[in-house]
Formats: sequence, C-alpha cells, structure tokens
Amino acid sequence: MKGFSLLFLLFLIEIFNSCINCQCIIYIRVDSVNSNITCGSSIEDPCPNVSTAFKACDYVNSKNPQNNTSMTFYFGSGVFVIPNDISFIPLILYSNQSISLNGVYGDTVFQFTDPTKHILTIMDSVDALPSDQSYFTMSNITIENQSISSTFIQVDTQITKSNIQLISCNFNNQSLTNSLFIFNSIRSPSEFQLSNCQFQNITIPSDTPIFSMNNIQFQFENSQFIHNQGSDKNQSSFIEVSKSQGIFEQCNFGYNLNYSTLVNVDVSSTITFSNTNFQWNYLSVGLLVSNSSTLNISNSEYQNNLGDFIQLQSTSTLQVNNLTIQDNIEFRLFTCNQSEIQVQGTNSIQLNSEGTLNDCINLCTIKTLNQLTDDFECPQKPIQQQETSNSESVDTSKSTSKDKKIIIITTTITLSIFLIIFVIGSYIYRKYHHDPIKDEYIEIN
Repeated sequence: MKGFSLLFLLFLIEIFNSCINCQCIIYIRVDSVNSNITCGSSIEDPCPNVSTAFKACDYVNSKNPQNNTSMTFYFGSGVFVIPNDISFIPLILYSNQSISLNGVYGDTVFQFTDPTKHILTIMDSVDALPSDQSYFTMSNITIENQSISSTFIQVDTQITKSNIQLISCNFNNQSLTNSLFIFNSIRSPSEFQLSNCQFQNITIPSDTPIFSMNNIQFQFENSQFIHNQGSDKNQSSFIEVSKSQGIFEQCNFGYNLNYSTLVNVDVSSTITFSNTNFQWNYLSVGLLVSNSSTLNISNSEYQNNLGDFIQLQSTSTLQVNNLTIQDNIEFRLFTCNQSEIQVQGTNSIQLNSEGTLNDCINLCTIKTLNQLTDDFECPQKPIQQQETSNSESVDTSKSTSKDKKIIIITTTITLSIFLIIFVIGSYIYRKYHHDPIKDEYIEIN
C-alpha cells in the first residue's frame, strides 16, 4: 500500500513538473541579439522581436502538446514592428486557450505594416463545448501610426464564450478601412473590458464603426475617446451595439467629429452611462440613438457640443438622474418616437443650451420630471388624432381667410358710400351759397 502511494505521489509530481515546463512564458526586448528558438525563457535572455517570440512559444508547446493552451508574452520598452507577412498572423485563438500580451506602460509600441488580415481571430474549436471559454489580455501596449486595413480583434463564436481585456492600452493615429473590433457571439455572450484605455485620432470610413458589438457584455471604464473623425458619406456611429449589455463608467468623449452619432444602441440592449462626460463634439445626428433598447444615464455631463442629445425610437426607454446639459448649440434634448423617458431625482436635468427641448413625434411619455417648466411635456396622442388636429387647423385657416375677405368688402362699400355723400354735399353747397366776388360784379353793372 505504501509503495502504491509513493508511486502515485511521484506520478503527481511528474504531471506538475510537466505543466511547469509546458507553460509558455516568453520575454522580448528590442535590444536582444538572441534569435535562437530557445530564447525568451527568462528576462535575462529575451527574444529580439515578436516573430521569434512566437516561434519560441511554439517550441515550448511542441514538447507538451497536451498542455499548449496558454501563451504569455512580456515586452520591454521600444517599438516593435510587426510586418504584414509575419507567420503567426492571423493569430487564431480557439476555445480553452489564452493569450496574454504585456508591455511597459507608455513605452511599448506595436506598429503593424499595413496588415490585410485580421490580427487576432477568436473562434470555436472543432470539439468545442458550450462551457468552453477563451481568454485574451493585452496591457500597457500602444498601437499607433499605422493604416490598418484589417480588424484588430474579431470574435466569431457559435457556442463558446470569449473573454477579452484591454488594460492601459492606447490606439492612436489610425486611419482605418475596417472596424478595429468586431464581436459577434451567437449563443453565449462574450465579455469585453476596457480599462484606462485611449482611442485618439482615429479616422473611420463609411459604414464602419470603431466598435461593432453583437451579443456582448462589456464594460468601458476610465477610458478616453478624443479627436476621432467619421466619414461624411454613408455615415456610421463610432460604437454600434446590438443585443448587448454594457456600461460606460468614468469615460470621456471629447472633440470628436462625426456626421452620424457617437453611440448607436439597437435591438434589446441595455446600456448605462455613469460619471461620463461628452464635451466639444460635433455630431450631425446626435450623441445617442436608441432603437428598442434601454438607456440609463446618471451623474454625467453634456457640454459645448453641436447636435442633439438623444434620439429614442421604437419602444425605447431612457432613465435619467443628475444630468448637466449646458452651452450646446443646434440642440434638442430628446427626440422621441413611441418611447418612454423617466427622469428621477431633484434637479435631475440642469439645462442651459440653445434650441428646442423636445421633438415628440408619436406616443411618447415623460414621467416624474421634476422641473419648473412645462417645456418638457410630450404629446401622448396617436398620429390619427394629430392628423385630425391638422385638419382642424386647415379649417381654421380657411375661416380666417373668409373673414379677411368680408372685412375688405365692407371697407370698400363704406368708402364708396362716404364718397357719394361727399359729392352730393359739395353740389348742394355750391348751389345755395353765392360767391361774394361774383355778386359785387353784378351790382356795379
């Protein structure tokens, strides 16, 4: 019995050592000269570039193929150029696999030389189960100064779930031809987290959002979206959300130019904005558009923007608490169609902007608004009644026109009578009153 226990213990130790040896952890520094396939196993012996690092990781995993589920890379300071023809692109992450890319905050830069394929694609493995998950983490890395014609991350899962985290990452000076992020989960909603990230000076083409998210649970916190620009043709929102649940916490949207909206929320989504500011944005359509979804906005500010605040369509719901709106131009607070607005708390909306307050098209209600003005009231009549009202206004205009004609005719008749009386009176006066000069002339003769 003791011999069996000893053998079993040795077996467990062997498995443990095997897992340690197969764990792919690779270090990379731009000043390294070691290009061997065994490079990167320690910080003292790093690989020189991304391509060599992935080859080294493949070598580690090849020794233990049953455990090649995890890849972790640590990058030092410097600019890492990633050519288009590098062998590992597109990088495919399957179910129950994980990839972690870690840099030095502000000092680790990736430059892609115009890739034409997706950088990272996450998909189901052949034998995937609904309980399987894949993981991708990127921290302290800047992607900049490249014209990217491919998608940076694309999630295309049918039954599995993916978990993506971007922590302290920057995407700067990008001229895109495709979306940076495309998330499409069919069965299980994937998870996406942005924390302390920045998206700056990104230009998007027509019909191409920066983020396209379907069936996603996401959280954006402490992140900046500034100086981004959309196309003036076939406009698209910067962020498009469908069938998703998400929150923007302590984010800032500033100095963005778009001929559409910043955020478009569609089809049974619930999105929350908390402690989030929108300042100095130029938006032709407006900040937010919601279609058959729910928006929650609290403790946030909308200042010095050009464009509407929110458009609600097709049974959307908006809940507002402690919102400051000031110094906006060409502005409407709510454009509402078949939707409901709920305003909570005292002084929930502090408003000081030019423009109309609301444009309520049909079947809209505003509930529990605590304001000293009735400008926020929305009509609750259906279109048919509005059309009736319009016909009544037409009848009223017709009657007004008739009244004007009667007044003109009456005035004309009165003036005519007065003129006749004046002529007759003048004739009578000349007939019965003599001219004194003429009488004197008769007497002398």
